Amino acid sequence: MRHLFANLRELTRGELIGEDPEHNAEASRLRVDRTDGHGSYELYRLDRELFILTIDCLFDTAREEIAPGEGLLELHLCLRGRLTMRLPHRSQPVVAQGPSLLLLYQPPGADMSERLEAGMRYTALSLYCRPSFLADLLRRNGIPDSPLLQSIAANDGSQVWHEKRPLGAGLHYVATSLLQSPYQQGFRLLHSEAMALELLCQVLAPDGAGDDRSVATTTVVRQIDAVRRILGTQYTPIPHICDLARRVGMSESKLKRAFKEHFGTTVFEYGLECRMRHALELLRVGSMSIYQVAECVGYQHQTSFTAAFRDHFGFLPSEARARG
Repeated sequence: MRHLFANLRELTRGELIGEDPEHNAEASRLRVDRTDGHGSYELYRLDRELFILTIDCLFDTAREEIAPGEGLLELHLCLRGRLTMRLPHRSQPVVAQGPSLLLLYQPPGADMSERLEAGMRYTALSLYCRPSFLADLLRRNGIPDSPLLQSIAANDGSQVWHEKRPLGAGLHYVATSLLQSPYQQGFRLLHSEAMALELLCQVLAPDGAGDDRSVATTTVVRQIDAVRRILGTQYTPIPHICDLARRVGMSESKLKRAFKEHFGTTVFEYGLECRMRHALELLRVGSMSIYQVAECVGYQHQTSFTAAFRDHFGFLPSEARARG
């Protein structure tokens, strides 16, 4: 993990989105290959020992990786989806199911696996730092040792320590603010540093101070999630925004605004992504003609579909089978 954040410029398909050489800070965006799924990661190195990862992705196949133990404290703010971790010497996995907060300390050498399920969008923010960095930060600000650091210190040094908590409104606000940051370059780094400190304050403060920010109501979340499911399953006829709004009981303007705020993309863009990825899957199977695939995803003319597919993926529908 530390090696990854130390070399953000070298990431394949990475896009540098912020840099402060004087303070050794960088941020990079990594987009998921559209033939594997869709979404993106953003990686922030804010200090030599303080890192942030945001993720908003959906994969076509399950994604499992080995996470080596590096002595890092991890704060996982899971908004949507499910992250499954298999810890060494434990039969039962640790599951972070959104919305939730997972605190975890992974000692050096205690490797574990992390798994994201296929077809399930995962949206989360993770902060990584060494306990010694956190202890120094508290000491510089005249704050006594925290219960969190005491719990980690009391744990068997060879075992992964973890604790699950509800995701309060304030932490939800922090994660959403970083996932939808409107800032660029240096201001983006400054904003991410501010949000990282806000996150640490809320997790470490003994009385949960500051956790009173409002978030989208349960009803609105349920409505826009229903729209997301419709867009991901109804490809023809192509759903119109007015029909979607009526089906879930929202105004068009409120639906557009809430969907963009919650999912980071417009209703139209999300619907197009779903139709194009469905078309790619049908073409990979190889049993349907391009004309038939075009009809299945709401296009009346093959030429219009071919142009949209090429604009989206960068190659023609006829090339999809060879790439599959």
